[in-house]
Amino acid sequence: MSKPRAIIVGGGVSGLCTAYALTRRNFDLHIINAEFKGKATPVSGGILAPLYPWRAAAETHALIASSKEKFAGLFGEIQQSDAFADGHIHGAIYLDVDEQAAAKTWCQKNACSFNVLDAKDLEAFGVSQECGFLLRDTERIDAASFLVALEALLRRSGVDFIEQAATAIQDNGVRLDDGKTISADYVVVCAGAWSAKLLPESEVRPIKGQMLELAGIPRKLCFMLLADENYLIPQRDGRCFVGSTVEDVGFDTSTTDDASGQLLGFVRRVVAAEPELVAHRTGLRPFAQRPLISRVPSAPNANVFINSGLFRNGVACAPAAAELVAELICGETPHIDPAPFSLA
Repeated sequence: MSKPRAIIVGGGVSGLCTAYALTRRNFDLHIINAEFKGKATPVSGGILAPLYPWRAAAETHALIASSKEKFAGLFGEIQQSDAFADGHIHGAIYLDVDEQAAAKTWCQKNACSFNVLDAKDLEAFGVSQECGFLLRDTERIDAASFLVALEALLRRSGVDFIEQAATAIQDNGVRLDDGKTISADYVVVCAGAWSAKLLPESEVRPIKGQMLELAGIPRKLCFMLLADENYLIPQRDGRCFVGSTVEDVGFDTSTTDDASGQLLGFVRRVVAAEPELVAHRTGLRPFAQRPLISRVPSAPNANVFINSGLFRNGVACAPAAAELVAELICGETPHIDPAPFSLA
């Protein structure tokens, strides 16, 4: 009996995790992976939680909780790859004093660690603020190297990568920008911010985020730092990543002095350092009214699916979202209720 054949449109974290889930079900896979400027995963902070968990919807937490379990298996398979830099950090300090009560209540309900920090506690980490609080259960990975290592794993598994853009979903597969059509039994659109170009009914749109890479941050800062919707992620070598803006400007991938000034201002307010700019990057995150992990009812055939719209939680939700779409494709019992993610 021949293997079922699937095409995945998109080579970001959602697409590659979907490919991983389907390879475990013995699918013959093709990933259409055009090089568009502004892909979100390579410039993602890689935080494995919503920035402010107590604000997030229950269905988002269901995906994230499931993903944490699945990341363990993924890490086990790719840990030996030289491409995976890990970059694991456990713990986030929040300086949003007005969020403290809500955060404490949420942590108590979810059995998460919560510690109040005073000025002396914060000074020990190089943070120049009067008070804050620490969530030790918040994790972060190096999303860019995770993506490279996962692609290498899939290539070793025989997954075919096609370096072209998909221009249309057809009855029997996907049309490429060279005019050729690749046929398949199933198509999964994991095209991130570009998903609506293939499936307009998804209404997924790009939201630009700008991020800075800086040097000169105190090495004693060993936790992520969050305040005013911004984050600072320290690295062991004294660099850090700072993000990110939220800009509804279409597919514009330019960097701006305004964004750089805003993010540098955030750093100068919260740490006792004068940072040096190393790099300034942008990524286009896929925004939808809700995450979309679903069969596409209006597609040319019944075997078209979407896995997109995870916005700022793309990395955190990717393994569980991929598993869910694979379960829907294969007619398995979903491990998470798919109703909140339906496109219907």
